[in-house]
Amino acid sequence: MSVRRKIFVCSCEQTMPLDKAAIGKGCRHGDIETANHLCRAEIERFREALTGGDPITVGCTQEAALFSEIADEIASEIPDGSEISDVTFANIRETAGWSKDAKAAGPKMAALLAAAAEPLPEYTALCVKVKATLTYPLAKHRVKSNPTHACKLLMWQRCRCPSAALSN
Repeated sequence: MSVRRKIFVCSCEQTMPLDKAAIGKGCRHGDIETANHLCRAEIERFREALTGGDPITVGCTQEAALFSEIADEIASEIPDGSEISDVTFANIRETAGWSKDAKAAGPKMAALLAAAAEPLPEYTALCVKVKATLTYPLAKHRVKSNPTHACKLLMWQRCRCPSAALSN
C-alpha cells in the first residue's frame, strides 16, 4: 500500500487555473489541497501539514527556499528529534499553468507533481578539465575559453566537490 501524500497546488493569486479533478486523477495516492497564496497568506496550512507525518509535494519551485526554511525552522523546534514531513517541489506554474493551454493543463500538472514525488537515484559528480570553444548563435565571433574546471552532474545537482581548483 502506498503512503498518502499531501499535495499543495497554488493558483498564484489566481493567475493560473487549477483543475483539481484532473490533478486528482493523476495523483491517486495524494490528498490534493488547493490554495491561492500558499507562500504568504496561507502559509499556516503548510506549517500544519509539516507536522502531520505524511510526505508533502508543493506545486511551486519559485518559493521552495521559503518552504524549506520553514521546514527547517519547525524541525529545530521539535524537542524529541522527531522528523517532520518530507517535502518535494514541482514547477507547475511556468511549465503548465502559465501557458496558452493552461485551462487544459491539469493532466500535465498531475504528471509533474507525481514525478516530483518519485525518489531520485544517487548521482555522481564527474569533475574534468576542459578546453572548450563556445559559439554564441547571435554573435559573429567565437570565444575561446582557457582550460577551466567543469563539473557535469547527473540529475542537475550542484557540484560541491573539493577539486574546483584543478591545476594544469
